[in-house]
Amino acid sequence: TNYDYFEINPSVGYDFGWASFTVGFNVSPDYFGKSGVAFYLYGQASVPIPIKALKDFSPTLNLSIGQQWIDKNAAFGTPDYLTWSVGLSVNIKGFDVSISYVDTDLGKNGCFGGSDLCGAAALFTVSRSF
Repeated sequence: TNYDYFEINPSVGYDFGWASFTVGFNVSPDYFGKSGVAFYLYGQASVPIPIKALKDFSPTLNLSIGQQWIDKNAAFGTPDYLTWSVGLSVNIKGFDVSISYVDTDLGKNGCFGGSDLCGAAALFTVSRSF
């Protein structure tokens, strides 16, 4: 197997104030596991949710959708697939806290020989930039 590969990840985004949007794509000429050329096209939106009673605690709704195409699906272990996520994030005293639901359209039968790796998941993260 060939675990090392590189990707080019151009994207463009714009913040309209009431929401911000990003579109982009990733391309790798020799993707993970010698699976050939791979493309991932995606879109993201972040929408602040104003809550007057919580001035210092304004959550943001985050949405994303993407499509992965892989040249040699058998080498990679899955067919081409769609991804999506929906989540909420908030900044609390300098810490970014988020919870998200993420999923694909693969289901158990389309994922790496029937594994549960491609199923839905809830992600909880806490991060801080320095």
